[in-house]
This record gives sequence, C-alpha cells and structure tokens, in this order.
Amino acid sequence: MFPGITGRVAVSVLLACLTWNACAAADAPTPGTDFLVRADPPVPRPSSRPCSVELVRMTTNGVGRGNFDYSSQSCGKGPWAKVVLEMDFVLTDDQEEQGLALPLNLWLSGVNLYSGNVALAGNHVQMQPCFELYCGHTERDVTDYLPVLAYRDGAPALEGNWMIGTGQEAYVPAPYFAGIATLKFYPATVAEPAPAVPDAVFPLGAGNYRDGNYYATGALADLRGTSDRLAASFNVFRQQTLPRNIERAYLDVIVRPSTYHYVPATGSTQGHVVPHDAWYSCLPAPLAVVFPRLLLDAQHSFAAHCIGGAFREAEVSIDQQPAGVVPLYPAYPSLDEGDAALWRPASQPQELLNVPHRIDLSPFAALLSNGAPHTVSVRIASNSVPGLTNNPLAGAWASATLLVYQDRRVTQVTGMLTRNDLAGQPAVPKLRSTVVRDRQGNLSGSVATTLSRHFVIDGYVNGSKGRIRHRVERWVGFDNTQEFSVPAEPVAPLQRKVLQKSITLHSTETGKTRTYLNGVLADEHITNYGYPMSSFYYLWHDPTVEREIRRYRQDVGLQLVRRANGNTVYSAVTQNLTGAELDVTTGLFPYRVFTKVNDQGGWQTYRFNDSAGSCYDAMLTTRDGKLATWETGANCTDGQNRLSWQSRPDGSPAPLGWLPYP
Repeated sequence: MFPGITGRVAVSVLLACLTWNACAAADAPTPGTDFLVRADPPVPRPSSRPCSVELVRMTTNGVGRGNFDYSSQSCGKGPWAKVVLEMDFVLTDDQEEQGLALPLNLWLSGVNLYSGNVALAGNHVQMQPCFELYCGHTERDVTDYLPVLAYRDGAPALEGNWMIGTGQEAYVPAPYFAGIATLKFYPATVAEPAPAVPDAVFPLGAGNYRDGNYYATGALADLRGTSDRLAASFNVFRQQTLPRNIERAYLDVIVRPSTYHYVPATGSTQGHVVPHDAWYSCLPAPLAVVFPRLLLDAQHSFAAHCIGGAFREAEVSIDQQPAGVVPLYPAYPSLDEGDAALWRPASQPQELLNVPHRIDLSPFAALLSNGAPHTVSVRIASNSVPGLTNNPLAGAWASATLLVYQDRRVTQVTGMLTRNDLAGQPAVPKLRSTVVRDRQGNLSGSVATTLSRHFVIDGYVNGSKGRIRHRVERWVGFDNTQEFSVPAEPVAPLQRKVLQKSITLHSTETGKTRTYLNGVLADEHITNYGYPMSSFYYLWHDPTVEREIRRYRQDVGLQLVRRANGNTVYSAVTQNLTGAELDVTTGLFPYRVFTKVNDQGGWQTYRFNDSAGSCYDAMLTTRDGKLATWETGANCTDGQNRLSWQSRPDGSPAPLGWLPYP
C-alpha cells in the first residue's frame, strides 16, 4: 500500500480522475505499458445527449457492503433509447504483486446490475493522480432493466445494496476501494427510437441469508451443493406477485465458479475444502480414490487438486419442473499468483463483467399468469458423488432476474404448456477413463466427461392478438477430456520427475426459438453459444531445477440470427479469443539460486460484425508482462471500427426490442 492513499484522499483522487478523464479506458494503449489492457469494445451509445444520475458512491477498507438511496426523477420519464451503467473506481495497489481479482456486485431493488471483478479493471494510465492507484472503468447495457430504473422518486431503505469481496472474503486482501456508479439515460429520437423493454422485472435471490436450502431476495447466492437453490416464490404471502397477463418471460442468469472445492486425503474420501475455481480440472471421486497421485499436490493446484468431477451446469426450474440449461463459463483460476501472471497485462474473457445467460421461459407464460403460487429456481448440476465428508459438491455463485412482457390489452391470459422434453433428460454425464498404472507405478491415460442433449419446450398463450405459441428448441453439448502423465513416487532422493496434464473443453448451446401467431410462423430467433477451452500443464522437477510450463487458450463465440415473417431482419457474430503461455525455471539446490521467467506472450482478439453495419476488430499481444502490440480495425472497411447504437458486441443477451415482434 502506498502511504497516505486512504480515506478522503482516495475519494478526492477518484473525483479528479473523473474530472480529467485520466482514468477512463484508453482507446489506443501504448505498447510497453504494464497496466492492464483489453481488446473488448465499449457499450455502443445513441447520438443523443444522456441524462446522468449517480446511482451510488462506494467506499470501503477491505471487504464491505452497504445500502443506498436512488432517484431518477431529475431525468423525467423518457422515453429512453438506451440506459448504460458506468462504474469508475480507484483501488490502492495492495494486490499489485498478486494481480488478484476483487469481486464487486451491485443491486437495485434486489436486481443485479453488475457482477464482475474490479481490482485490475480498465486501462491504467501512468499519470497523476492515478499512478499509485488502480484506476478502472467498466460499463454495462442495462436497458432491459428500465422497470426498476426509470423515473424513481427515491428508493425505500435497504432496497439498494452493493458488495465488494462478496463470496471471497476469506481470500481477498483488504485494499482501500472507492467507486462511483452512474446511470446514463439516452433520450429516444425519431432516428433512434425507444426499444420495447420488459414490463416488469423480478429478482431471484440476491440475499445474504439462506432459508433452509433456499436463498431469499438480497446477495449473490453461494450454492455449495446440488440441493441448494437460488429461488423466488411468487403469489404467496409477503412475496412478489406476478401479473396475470404475461405474454413472454425470460430469466437472466449469472453463474460463476465459487472458490471452494473438496480435496480428499490420500486414498480416502475424507478431506477438506480449498480455494479452487477451475472446476473443469476436477476429477471424478472414484478415480481420485483409486489413483490419488492424479491429484498431484496443492502447489500445482491447477493441474487438478480437486475432486467432484469436471461437469458443471446451471439448471432453471419452475415449480421443480426443468425449464432451461445454462452452460458454465470456464473462467481461468484467478486466486493464484502464478495463474494471474499468465495473463497480465491482458485480461481473460468475462473477467471484468459476468455476462448473464438468458433463458427463454415464454412457453411457461400462461402457467406463470394463472395466479397460483409458483417458485422459479436455479441450481448447480454436477457429477459429484453425494455423501463425501465436508463436500461442497458443485460450488458456484449465482444471481438471476426474471423479465416479463405483458399483454396490456387484457387482464388475464390463458393457455398451457404442451411439451417439455427436458423434464425427462437429467444431467447425468458419461464417464470414460483409460488411466492405467504401469509396473513402475507411473500413471498415464485420459478421463472424458461428456453429455449431449436435445430438447423442445412448447407452450401457448391466448390474449388480445389471438393465440401466441412459443417453441423453444435447444441442443446442449458438454465434452471435457483430461490427459495425464504422472510419474511414480520417487524411490531415490535424486530421482527426477516429469508430470504433464492437458485439458480440452467444448461447451456449446445451439438454440432455435419460434413464435407462431394464430398458427403462422411470425418470428424465429437462432443462437449459437460456444465456450471452447484448452490448457496444458508441464512440470519438470529434480533436486536442482524445477521447470513449469502453463499454456492456455480460451474462446467465446456467439452467433445470433433473427427472422420475422420468413425474412432475416438481424444477424450478428461475436468472437473473443485469448491465449497465453508462461515458462518458469527455478534453481532449487542448495536453495533457490535463480528464477527465470520465459514469458512466451499472450494475446486477445475481439471481433464483432452485424447486419446493422457494425464492425469491430481489435487485437493485442503481450510479452514479458508488458503490452507488445495493439491493432484495431484491421478487418473493417477503411480500417475503422463502427458500432451501431443498437448492437450489443459484448455478447450480453440481446432482446432486439427495436425489431417488430408479433
């Protein structure tokens, strides 16, 4: 920590940063900088001048939380073309050596507006007053949450809250943090009209406390087992009430791995809990018991120092009936200094913003409108084995928000759910192992975890327009393969060992949602999500030298197509590709005489194109902990990036509310 950068001084520095714009993310970072850089695009904005409303000012020493009041009365009632949440902050650099991420969550009326990591967010500019502080800027399109944002004349006490460090209190250092969250309302114009947004928004869970196995309204839910639920009950005493005229419904789900996984003692199912968020590297319990050497040791945790299996997904249900599947994003471990060094000064996808995954619940619209009590919940599915001592099983942090569109011309819709294939397809992956032990005790082979499902959920509502039928079809695939080469325990003091492990993961979801109006296909929405990931770990160790190689690649892909009345009215493709390699050699005998870091470099490429004329292309490379190259617009016309104000290039859910809907 730098002396004197605390309390009111830090707040004053933050305000100066905002006034001088010294802390905003730079459009073109300078090669050679060791401050964090990213190729991600900004949130596109309309051309109208925004009305700014301060949502909250945040200050804390260490882990903290607080409540705030909020009013948007000064901006009037709109209409608004877009609403953007901007967060600017400063953070004393207690964590400079570790490069660790500090989670921040922000709610309003129980609705999660921001979930991400802020410790190293943004491009850090080496100039006063921020050279001794981490200065960050991040933003999110929150237009869909207008029902809880627009024209508010104050919020009731305890309605809004922010939390820093939530979910990782035991592992996060205690830096001084100061931040300002601002909402920017962009007025609609003839050229930039207001989109159709949900009529009502309801939070699921987001509370600090657990009621049995359910989390009630208010903080990020810590789901440590498959029996835990992030849930909300509706139409019951003292709970939220759903409207009786729901035409469409969606659930935005944010899920990120927790920092807890079960580690057994050698040769048994007894053990303890350690921080570990690389769930895709965990081993099935039976295999770990038979071959405990596959767990390696705590020093090399990424190479699978955890048990519980490598399969994870979030499952949405309505009244305990399966309603949707959310693939878990395979974030790279961020709690270990060596792991963090692999990326810096670049950032990995979704490090700064946990992008929600949108589940289409429209086939259940009539059911949710019938006035009866309903429970909407999210749980984590895994291939863990129940019954292990002190076993948190799945392990994830989650929040969710229900968004509904209403038929304002009627007070009550009717209809029913007619088909639900997902109800008969539980999340039970297949396991296949080829791991063997030779006569010398060396282990080699692979373990594969796979699950493939196809399901259709169909239902209809009768309203003022007639009968609207929603048919949701999904293809969900999961394929995780871990390959091992682990030597036997040394039989002599000078024996060398070489261990090696690689992981490949393909997590995909293809969706096709069709809407029929009075029997005629009126709207078709096609999405393709892909989270491919690959990693390689190599360790050479003898009494004098240790060499460790970490190689990692992670891609995020999203393809979106919208058709109306048989014609394609919008399409978009998002690609966020990252990779890095780190090679470290350390002299061990008679003590650590040297450490040589051979940084092979990292890279990030971000590309976005859509049928509205948008083109965004940015690429950066890193070397030896510094930015090596920066290139932008290379694959766009005239070498210039262009983003339509309607676009969502960050891959966040796009309701396309400015397009016609039946």
